[in-house]
Amino acid sequence: MNRLYFPMKIFCVLLSVVAAGFFPAGTADAQILISGGTYAQNFDLLASSGTANTWTDNSTLPGWYASKQVAPNAITTYRADTGSGNAGALYSYGSSASANRALGCLVSGTPGNIAFGLRFTNNTASAQSNILISFTGEQWRNANVAAQTLAFFYQTGTALTNSDGPNALAWSSFSALNFITPAIGGSGSALDGTASANQTVFTNVVLSGVAVQPGQELFLRWFFTRPGSGTSHGVAIDNLTVSFSASTNSPPTNSPPVITTQPQSQTV
Repeated sequence: MNRLYFPMKIFCVLLSVVAAGFFPAGTADAQILISGGTYAQNFDLLASSGTANTWTDNSTLPGWYASKQVAPNAITTYRADTGSGNAGALYSYGSSASANRALGCLVSGTPGNIAFGLRFTNNTASAQSNILISFTGEQWRNANVAAQTLAFFYQTGTALTNSDGPNALAWSSFSALNFITPAIGGSGSALDGTASANQTVFTNVVLSGVAVQPGQELFLRWFFTRPGSGTSHGVAIDNLTVSFSASTNSPPTNSPPVITTQPQSQTV
């Protein structure tokens, strides 16, 4: 019988590498790959109780990032709530102890404005320009006489890991996906965000004018700002789906060339 022997030192090194979690590039960074098809997120893995649940970018929800306006900008905790709380924070909204959750926020002077969103990477060989987005905007707290807007933005580029609570980066707005709170006039009361009266459903909205080239990233972002007067509503998103398909339109004749596949070495 043939046997393969490893020197003990090499065996220990191999064991250490496996234990430390060293894997080929792209398998451990939890990015959302466009090649995976339609992405769906219902946020039901968020905590249903607790006021200091740990939030870690790209880990609590893989591919998701959150930040606040007031330094330090990183958000490290989130609160589970029914809409009764008035603390400015990132929230897991839902009925008491219910597993049906939504990701949202309430803003105040301490955290300032809050932004959250997710990052996609185009790991295909084609530009992706037919992007369909669906989600439900939910209001969980009514605390102002004026409607407030959870605004939608997007950005394309590389290494997009900052949801930008201070709103200091260049973003493209897309008002067709803005959620405007439907309930106003309250003095600070909880709402049932799953009730149709407190929701807006966005279905297969085309993110027009966007083409994500091979190797590029796309960041989808929701941004909630402090009201000009009065206190903040509690807002959230739920049941998000994002689907992609390659562009079928021929590029204009004056478009610059794009290398989508590297040439392979040939032996003659």
